[in-house]
Amino acid sequence: DELIQARDLIQPVLDYNSADLGALNIMANTLLLQGEVDQGLVLYARIKQLNADWSIAPLGLGAKLVNPGLEEVQDQGIEEPEDTTPNFPQTDTLIILEHLLQEDYDAAIAAAESYKWRDLTSLSPYHVLSRVYLAAGNKGKARQTLQKALKRDPGDPTSNLTLAKLALEKDDVKTARRHYQQVLHHYRDNLPALLLLASLDARKKNKDDMLLPLDQAANHHPNALMPRLRLAAYYLDRGTPSMVPPLFELMDVLQQKSPRVLEAIALSQLKQEQYAEAVSTLEQLMSLHPVTARYHYLMATATSSLGNQARSEKQLLKAIELDPGHVPSLTRLTILAEKNERTEEFEKHLAQLLEVAPESPEALRIRARNE
Repeated sequence: DELIQARDLIQPVLDYNSADLGALNIMANTLLLQGEVDQGLVLYARIKQLNADWSIAPLGLGAKLVNPGLEEVQDQGIEEPEDTTPNFPQTDTLIILEHLLQEDYDAAIAAAESYKWRDLTSLSPYHVLSRVYLAAGNKGKARQTLQKALKRDPGDPTSNLTLAKLALEKDDVKTARRHYQQVLHHYRDNLPALLLLASLDARKKNKDDMLLPLDQAANHHPNALMPRLRLAAYYLDRGTPSMVPPLFELMDVLQQKSPRVLEAIALSQLKQEQYAEAVSTLEQLMSLHPVTARYHYLMATATSSLGNQARSEKQLLKAIELDPGHVPSLTRLTILAEKNERTEEFEKHLAQLLEVAPESPEALRIRARNE
């Protein structure tokens, strides 16, 4: 399916830069074409948040793709579609979105209600209407709308997951879990439900329960990155870093080279004392993101362990240049200056450290032994 391929191609771009307006635009249009109008709305709202001057009216790509007939009216902006075009529900969505962007909630609600009556076979109108109510601040009406959708399809993922999110806002974990499990009862391998259920299990003292949904998600969604990243974080936290690299071996090259994957692999190599390999991985990572302080700190750790103290210190200085409040780098620089009896540098770095992290136990210990 070309639409699935389009999503697979554009997702790594968003992984690299989640604020890429072009990629967000293409993904939003693809979601509309697949009928996932509620998720398309979310991305359009994200675009508007990133660029306040953006308007749905000149959105040539999306409007032409979802309704070629809409091209004729684009010069005047988007207008209410006539009832003679019931086969293009995305047109309704674009009109509703335009009202939302203008914060005309009454008009958006009216358009969403009209959409619901024109499309009696799909749950998408309920999803869109619930999001309009949420945007208008009416969570009660949003819940009622989603409950009506569940009467038609008790396992509906969008309705259940939205209701679970609303439940968690009230710290109602039991209700949220029930909604996730309801999705999985009807759609056993639903990826969002599995990931969210794992997030609930991660709240427990014994986080091992999160392994089951994460393993299921990874096994049944071989191209999905998120369950593997979550598993990698689990294995790193549990002291089994050797389990991390195999998680990504069967993924395509583009995903293997994504920053989050490279960082997970670099951390696993550092924990296994594979410092030369970690340097190689971090060099790839820093070629993609040269201005991320955390990556320079990790490189400092790897090069220091290989005995290259000059390069290590250079990386630490670069880290605090990029982020003056990067506590791990400031801490290492302070200890290094103290060890080498470089008094002026020591006092400078300790003052910076205490300014950004006055409660840091390490900073307080350093100050105490030098008083």
